[in-house]
Amino acid sequence: MYSMHMDLFRQFSVDAVIDSIGMIRNKLPLCNFFDNVLLGNKDKVTILVYNIEGERLIKTLVFDGSEIYYKLDATKTSDKYVREYSGNRYIKEKQGSQIVYSLYQNDKFVTNMFSYRN
Repeated sequence: MYSMHMDLFRQFSVDAVIDSIGMIRNKLPLCNFFDNVLLGNKDKVTILVYNIEGERLIKTLVFDGSEIYYKLDATKTSDKYVREYSGNRYIKEKQGSQIVYSLYQNDKFVTNMFSYRN
């Protein structure tokens, strides 16, 4: 199992993986990214997320020092789309057994970026 995830990290140049049941692998880069957002330090993190059908989604978050840019790339799924969002803050909250990160522009909700099981 470990080597399979390491192969995925190399193959997709990702920092973390969230499987189809919401379990996260290699959470530290995500924690570091959001620490850097709070400190105002530029950073970038890429997450490979499997949806419930087992299709791969690539989620990239970039912080430029003032804005968070979130890109969802589903071009390799049956839906074949790319969505891009931006905001100036995020909220991390617990919803049942899930930890959810949501993107906001000031007080306006923009989108849920990702979630994982606690």
